[in-house]
Amino acid sequence: MVAHFLQWLSPPALPIVPLVRETSAEDEKAISIEYWEESAYDSFSSNCTESLGHLLYKYFTYYATKFDCSRHVVSLRHIELIELTIPEMRAKFQETHRTCFCVEDPVDETDNIGRNILPEAAEYITSEFQRAYNLIRRGDSFAKICEPPRSVPQFHGPTVYPGSRPSFGRGAPAHPAYSPGTAFTRPSF
Repeated sequence: MVAHFLQWLSPPALPIVPLVRETSAEDEKAISIEYWEESAYDSFSSNCTESLGHLLYKYFTYYATKFDCSRHVVSLRHIELIELTIPEMRAKFQETHRTCFCVEDPVDETDNIGRNILPEAAEYITSEFQRAYNLIRRGDSFAKICEPPRSVPQFHGPTVYPGSRPSFGRGAPAHPAYSPGTAFTRPSF
């Protein structure tokens, strides 16, 4: 999301690098190779001279006021916002993918890497962008913006927040590994 924002700036701080596709046939099997064209970076020079503080303000402004996760797609392959209806999103991405928060895979445009974001989580992410934007506009400190929320909503999937144990959904029994009194240990490799 940060890279997409930095590409969207005027002037852009990051380039949009086109994907090159090559297909060859060997032994009657077609091989399709996709890669980033490194020479596209050669001529790019960022003229972005804004301070980090101003960029942070613009970042929260962009995601709080311009980007709507219910109809826009985060893409590193296009400079403009991609606006799709829900049926168009479902047609674009693999049919098993959720489309409440779409982040296009830079290499495979049919892969929504935001597919695991639940609708409730997408609403929460959006509200946090709005909260940060409002705090900045009000003149609050960076520390205030970074304060954790007083209450964190519980989503259906396994969710871990700093200082808490994973939740496995509303009313779902806790996983045995996380039951009270069980110490969590890192696996050794």
